[in-house]
Amino acid sequence: MKIEKISYSEADSEKILAEACDCLWVSFHGRKSLGPLESRALQCVDWKMSGLISRFVQEGQFKNKQTTFIPTMSRIPAGYIALESGGTPDWELFLQNCAGLQWKRVVFLCEDKAATKLFEKELSKLPKKNFPEECLLVSDG
Repeated sequence: MKIEKISYSEADSEKILAEACDCLWVSFHGRKSLGPLESRALQCVDWKMSGLISRFVQEGQFKNKQTTFIPTMSRIPAGYIALESGGTPDWELFLQNCAGLQWKRVVFLCEDKAATKLFEKELSKLPKKNFPEECLLVSDG
């Protein structure tokens, strides 16, 4: 699996909307409370999704243990958005989802920049499988 990191400046944060992928995996790792979205790139995605991610956070669903999968209905160039709870992802389940849905490219959008480094480390430890072929880790600059 190819792993790439990218960091958008505030001026470039809308570029997240041009990243074609099978799934945009949003992580709320480190989030402790309700409040506005901190990531400018995440705000751009939320805008295109008509406030769906903001509602997820405001309703406290980011504290759930399960990942929530939502079809994007072509509002962004990803088939699904996966909203990950505030904890660390279950990487084995992630691989199973990727294989089951045959996702080749997954974009991780981390609200917390430190989570990007943690996820890169964890993803590099995963066994080599057919799916996903590529993971792109995105954070705000």
